[in-house]
Amino acid sequence: MRSTYTYAHLNHNAHTHTYTRLYTLSYTFIVSTHCFCLFKYAHIHIHTHVCLCMCAYVYVV
Repeated sequence: MRSTYTYAHLNHNAHTHTYTRLYTLSYTFIVSTHCFCLFKYAHIHIHTHVCLCMCAYVYVV
């Protein structure tokens, strides 16, 4: 097994309270996905609250 790290944006829509994950890496055979928010609860008032997250994709080789 090997892990590949990539960055993703976790967008929080303040109106609908829904989360959208935008991944920048294509993947197959994912066992588990771990996301670590670098800026959790970042109150950046630009229409949405944006958290920069690093996601670790674990593959079966």
